[in-house]
Amino acid sequence: MAQGGAKKKVVTNTKPILNKNTNNGDGSTTTTKPKLPKQPKPQPPKQQQITKKPKQDDNKATSNAKVAVAKKPSTSTSQSQPPVATKKQQIVQEEEIQEENEQDDDNVEQDGEEDPLAGLEKHGKELSDLQLAIDDLETKQIKETLKLEIEADRKLAPSYQAREKLIEKLPLFWVTAFQGHPTLQSVFIEKDIDLLSNLTTFKVETSSVGTCSITKLTFIFGNNSYLKNKMIQKEYKIREDGEIDVSCTKINWKNGNDITLVKNEEDASFFSWFDSEEDETELLSILKDEIWPNPMPYYNGQFLGGEDDEEEEEEEVDEE
Repeated sequence: MAQGGAKKKVVTNTKPILNKNTNNGDGSTTTTKPKLPKQPKPQPPKQQQITKKPKQDDNKATSNAKVAVAKKPSTSTSQSQPPVATKKQQIVQEEEIQEENEQDDDNVEQDGEEDPLAGLEKHGKELSDLQLAIDDLETKQIKETLKLEIEADRKLAPSYQAREKLIEKLPLFWVTAFQGHPTLQSVFIEKDIDLLSNLTTFKVETSSVGTCSITKLTFIFGNNSYLKNKMIQKEYKIREDGEIDVSCTKINWKNGNDITLVKNEEDASFFSWFDSEEDETELLSILKDEIWPNPMPYYNGQFLGGEDDEEEEEEEVDEE
């Protein structure tokens, strides 16, 4: 009976089979799946063993999940760095935007102030064009004035010649007229007056050559102890662009009587003006525009009245 009726006892392993996790020493683990024991063929315990397979799979899934969780911090750490860098970039960008806003505010404040260059940039070309137009008008006006002067001199030439004949009969006329001018009288030294006492003729002539206007001043002297020259001339050529060319007669002095040679402490001579070719026009204007057209008031000393004369005139007016 033992052979025929005895049943074979099947021993089942009730201990769950788990995966083996091995620490690699670098923070990672390796999961090793153990080999399952071979089970007998179709016997009831096999089904029980089959039912335990899902537990083995669950254990494996749990173990894999633990491994994944163990590895997750390192992965999370590596992926968390870009957001930190991005945050720094955002801070830098915010600072740049703030600086730009502050610069814009400064520009707005500066807009309230007057900027001399801002208007020039806006209206510079228009202003330059307008100034060129003004310059053209002034040039045309100068040309027209010169034509009028030349035409007037041509018409007045007979009268000037007649006036000169009468002046020759008046001794010391021109030196007296020159001394009667408030500015000229301060220019002359004693030897200038002595030489100008021999001046017999003085005249101013105006002409033009092309676009140049020419003004020539002529001084004619009688016999004297200073000059070998009988005539001295000084000429001004004024070009259209305003440049001035000056030419003078060279003065030849007698016996070393050059009155333009003065010591440092002495005043310069009026005749030094003839040795200079500088474009100084103050004396030219006085002689040409003030004395030459009408020398009589200067000859009579009408412009040399002192304070005493003015007070006497005021008293006479009050008495009347």
